[in-house]
Amino acid sequence: MIRRSAVFFVLSLLLIAGLSCAKLGEPGAGEQKLILEKLNQPDSIPAEWGKVVSVGSVTGLADWAQIWLQDDEGTIRIVPYNVSANYLSSQARVIRRD
Repeated sequence: MIRRSAVFFVLSLLLIAGLSCAKLGEPGAGEQKLILEKLNQPDSIPAEWGKVVSVGSVTGLADWAQIWLQDDEGTIRIVPYNVSANYLSSQARVIRRD
């Protein structure tokens, strides 16, 4: 009896969780593009871009990592780095904070 009640309870939770999900809308055309900023030197990141807050990998691109920096105003810059060839990308993506 307890086992049957537990199975019913779990199935009810799964059904409720499935019904409560909603598909997210697609982003608008203007919401998909980030500003690109050029690196002045190919082997360094400007100090005014702030401190490194994270380094992450790119799914499907094993040779690439992303260096995330944040300056004092909260602006975030993402600089791609090719680990196997040992070079920085010439451009960084910029996410401004309001």
